[in-house]
Amino acid sequence: MGSIYDENIADQMNSMMNLNLFSVVALTQLAVPHLEKVKGSIINISSIVGKRPIQNFMAYCSAKAAVDMFTKSVAIELGPKGIRVNCVSPTAVRTNFQQATGHGELLEG
Repeated sequence: MGSIYDENIADQMNSMMNLNLFSVVALTQLAVPHLEKVKGSIINISSIVGKRPIQNFMAYCSAKAAVDMFTKSVAIELGPKGIRVNCVSPTAVRTNFQQATGHGELLEG
């Protein structure tokens, strides 16, 4: 999921941004007209790695950090229109896969 030493890091970054950020941007833009009418809310999903990056996951960490900042920016813009915009950033869950990555620090406080 990305290291600066990866030959294809730019492609990995592009892929992660498309999946994790640009999809959120597009869906938000589509939802805004309806949310303005009903004074609804948006809840985006990020990850703890958007705030606490881990080695060799540069593309994923960067994309989740971008979701965090997008959420804050949109909240400032839509808040005055009665639309709440928030983001949840779950931490890692202890699984065999998670433990195999060697990133146990994500499970610590």
